[in-house]
Amino acid sequence: LNNAISAVEALLPADVNPQVISGSFDSVPIIVLAISANNGDNESLSAELDKIAPSVFQQVDGIRDIAVSGGKQKRLNLELDQVALAQNGLSQRDISTALRANGLVLPVGSLTDSDGSISIQMGNAVDTVALMESLPLISATPNPSALGVVTIGDIAIVTYEDAPITSIARTNGNETLAISITKTPDGNSVDVSRGIQDLIPDLRAALATDVTVVTIFDQAPFIEESIKDLTVEGLLGLGFAILVILIFLLSVKST
Repeated sequence: LNNAISAVEALLPADVNPQVISGSFDSVPIIVLAISANNGDNESLSAELDKIAPSVFQQVDGIRDIAVSGGKQKRLNLELDQVALAQNGLSQRDISTALRANGLVLPVGSLTDSDGSISIQMGNAVDTVALMESLPLISATPNPSALGVVTIGDIAIVTYEDAPITSIARTNGNETLAISITKTPDGNSVDVSRGIQDLIPDLRAALATDVTVVTIFDQAPFIEESIKDLTVEGLLGLGFAILVILIFLLSVKST
């Protein structure tokens, strides 16, 4: 499938970024948390969670994805000046390349001492108009007459606006935010769930807003209950098998 996409990628629009994701039961969240700001300002909390939740929970081995939903999202919008693009020998693909190369924030580990644990991130998010406007652009077909380094601010009007709402989250009828966490195919569901539950106090401490956190879905108890039932049924089956053999042979010694 990746080979097929690579063969036609050059024919796709410049702003298209193909992604291949395997679907399975592992795509179902292991745990879903409902989080609400005690002061009612879920919009500010949403922005905090987008930055902080991944860095806190990625410490748990086996996590595939951490998604925050239900809040109003902001986005940077670029209105391109086609004349300025042409004058500088630039295309939309050059802008896409610059955006993919900048603004990545990746969790790289944690620093632990006697007072607790601090998450460590690498990179800087491009989340303001000024930062976006300052990103330099490199043209695949540069214009020799262009002077100096061309930035996004030179060829586009950058604005910060509300993104379209694509999801909502409610708990007991009240607006909340939801954090859905999925695991990797080789991750242990119970271990991932326990690791997330253990880190909820760290998430509360890292947020500037006082919050209420409620677990609204967790696969771990169902899995643990299934293992318990299977163990009990196995032991009962073994006991009945020994009893049947004992009755059939009518001899403890032979059995």
